[in-house]
Amino acid sequence: MAGLKKGVWLHNLQQFKGPREVQDFAKKYADEGFDLLIPCVKNPDGLLDYHSEAGNVRPVFRDWDPLEHLADEAVRQKIRVHAWFCNAMEGSESRLMQKHPGVTAVNREGKKPPARKNHFVCMARPEVREYEAALMKEVIDKYPVAGVHFDYIRVGDGTCWCAYCRKHLKRLAGITPDKVRWWSRVPERFFKWRCDNITALVKEVSSYAHKKGREASAAVYSGIPEAILSQGQDAPAWKDMLDMIAPMNYWNSPWLAERWMVNHVAQFKGGKAEMRQGFGRYCMDSIRQFKEQLDMVRKHKIAGVVIFEHNSIKKAEFALLRRY
Repeated sequence: MAGLKKGVWLHNLQQFKGPREVQDFAKKYADEGFDLLIPCVKNPDGLLDYHSEAGNVRPVFRDWDPLEHLADEAVRQKIRVHAWFCNAMEGSESRLMQKHPGVTAVNREGKKPPARKNHFVCMARPEVREYEAALMKEVIDKYPVAGVHFDYIRVGDGTCWCAYCRKHLKRLAGITPDKVRWWSRVPERFFKWRCDNITALVKEVSSYAHKKGREASAAVYSGIPEAILSQGQDAPAWKDMLDMIAPMNYWNSPWLAERWMVNHVAQFKGGKAEMRQGFGRYCMDSIRQFKEQLDMVRKHKIAGVVIFEHNSIKKAEFALLRRY
């Protein structure tokens, strides 16, 4: 039986103090039989962990570029890198927010979410999508990465009901947010419009990547098709656009995880995109739960896994994964 394909998410490149540590990271996972590294180069604060001209670079990386060293070492180690972008999240130091401060997503009462450093932005607005696409295309053009990776590619919990979205709700459904009924009776044209905006970004970037000989992948909501309403994310519509899709099946319960797996297999069946299960090892209570879920991936003939995240994979996990 062919082995499971194995990828890993790495949220924080700041943990590496210099090029040597980044290079060691790539070699370690190549030696362990992983085929895919997904390092986050745009975290929810909107700062960029590579030398960008399109956005604002994180100050700690102004003197060296971790993506440059990681991508180069990955080529040497023959392991693929997909540069990971938290697309719909921005902070006050983001260039998008500095140029367009009014694009923060708001709730049904027209208010911004509770004060915090990072916020969802309105993915319906053209200037937001143009910015997110420009960042991803920049990495495709500048670095020898295998591809780019979408995340937070959605509208955010309870958003967005900004003036721009309200105008289109009125145009498409003839109502205001307070008239939206969520259970069984929904303004279909509006919710489809929200999904289509996000799908357009996925299509634009993935088409660009493919023209350049690169790949595109995404981490998506596990709950399908509920995410169409709650998140404006119609991930099954992307199964012929992307090269890999990883539903975030983050559970401590193998019983629940398997039920999501069955749904994911059905939802993405027949698409060009390889479907892997995204596992949150940090959610699990024991190595036994990890093993049971890996067995289920094999049982349902799923291509492989992507594990969130790097720091949660210890010696026991590596030893177990070698058996798959």
